[in-house]
Amino acid sequence: MTKLHRSTSRGYLLVLGAIFVYAILSNAWIVDDAYITFRSIWNWHNGYGLRWNTIERVQLYTHPLWMILISVCYRITHEFFFTTLAFSCLLCAATGWIMVRFISREQPWTVVPFALLLLVSKAFMDYTSSGLENPLSYLLVALFYGPLLFGCRPPHFIRPDPRFEITYYTFIAALAFVNRIDTILLYAPALCLLIYRGVRAYRSRLIGPLFAGGLPAVLWTCFAVIYYGFPYPNTYYAKAASIGIPSNEQLRQGVAYFINSLTWDPPTLITIGVVLLLIAREGSVRARMGALGLVAYLYYVLKVGAISTHMSGRFFALPYFLAVVLAMTLQIRRQSSLALSALAFGLILVCPTTPLKANTAYYRCGLDNSGWGRNGILDTRYLVQTNDGSSLFNFDRKKEMPNMPWYDEGLQFRDAPDDVRIGGHGPAIGFFAFAAGPKKTIVDTLGLGDALLARLPTRSKDWGPGHFERNMPEGYEQSVRNHKNLIVDPDLHTYYDKLLLATQGPIFNLRRFRAIWDLNSGSADSLLLAYSKRH
Repeated sequence: MTKLHRSTSRGYLLVLGAIFVYAILSNAWIVDDAYITFRSIWNWHNGYGLRWNTIERVQLYTHPLWMILISVCYRITHEFFFTTLAFSCLLCAATGWIMVRFISREQPWTVVPFALLLLVSKAFMDYTSSGLENPLSYLLVALFYGPLLFGCRPPHFIRPDPRFEITYYTFIAALAFVNRIDTILLYAPALCLLIYRGVRAYRSRLIGPLFAGGLPAVLWTCFAVIYYGFPYPNTYYAKAASIGIPSNEQLRQGVAYFINSLTWDPPTLITIGVVLLLIAREGSVRARMGALGLVAYLYYVLKVGAISTHMSGRFFALPYFLAVVLAMTLQIRRQSSLALSALAFGLILVCPTTPLKANTAYYRCGLDNSGWGRNGILDTRYLVQTNDGSSLFNFDRKKEMPNMPWYDEGLQFRDAPDDVRIGGHGPAIGFFAFAAGPKKTIVDTLGLGDALLARLPTRSKDWGPGHFERNMPEGYEQSVRNHKNLIVDPDLHTYYDKLLLATQGPIFNLRRFRAIWDLNSGSADSLLLAYSKRH
């Protein structure tokens, strides 16, 4: 490549980088759910333990690795809002730099369409911030699929042994598992192919490298069981395991979630579909394994994921990024690259919800007057920026961020005499509980922050995606206030005894580990079933 071509390429990259920074900053926001994690981090750093309500050990965050990294950043800055936005931007920049390096080795002329395709997707750009784990998820996809798809050998951390390539890929997949459990579906087919080939080549000599790679997932699961009493976040039990919603209604919500994306953000799902077809026809074996993981994840969203979130595009952001990465593995000629860039640029101009139109009069979303879309799905970033005041766009030097009334309500409760509150700002607990401080106990009626309510069935007709209201058992509020089991129903009383041991008893206690076994093995489920039949 001549000096002129190199300088021109660098110029393109600088322009694209500037556009990306603008898009990230103009869409920068923090969602209420992120402050659930922030409250756990704050309590941890101030000596209350890694817990949300200080009286009990309950895992509310769904992204342990993200939580740990934000905790490290908080230790440095002692501030959450701007720290999280800056860290998210840094991870997205690192992701872009890694992928540009990989892509430019094979087909440098595809860098521009790669960047423009990312700018087209509302789902992808919405979750470059938000306070959720997506920026770290993007980086892990780049670290896994970059070397896998573009023919680059990953670094050998110990010695130049081909077996340690499998260690590397297993390690990245394990980190993705710790970052968010369900994203392992995106890696599973490709990882299985690598392990299968490794077993055929090395047989038992692969056991050590595999174990070393999977250690993050093993260590975190062991810690969760020992500390919290359960291997999964409490939100899993609140949204998926115990909700009691008929499967046909869950599927209907899944279909509605896909239709919502096609309506508000058409480039995202259309691009994913086109890429899947092209990879099936022309892709390499490894690219097809990536596509298979993408299909598995989309099926999970249809059946399970969609019912657990009200955020439009939340579960399509990461699949979209992987789809664009897979698209760059196809043989794209220079002329085709120009046409693809022109198409992406045209979509940026035409689509009413593309990220570059955020905070302008040209942005249009399909919300009704109440702020909600059909089937309870919400353009969360848009409403946060226009109503809630927890986005960078709402920054006011005279007020602490987040600049919004739910946070102010929590500050008022912090100074109130009562120590227990049923719910936060309605069912929303993130901003409210964070502002309320560690001396206040919040009983979350949605079950996200409450170990007992999470395991009770929802009101069958009173639910929306991600919001499953529970009835308060008789005597439960008094139990929380008095720090002892006062539940009236005999079966639920017995079950709550075991739950109290798991979440509030001494960590290294034989009776506690017996209770943990009963709660996780299913032997205590009959108590919940008996209670549910009566109520």
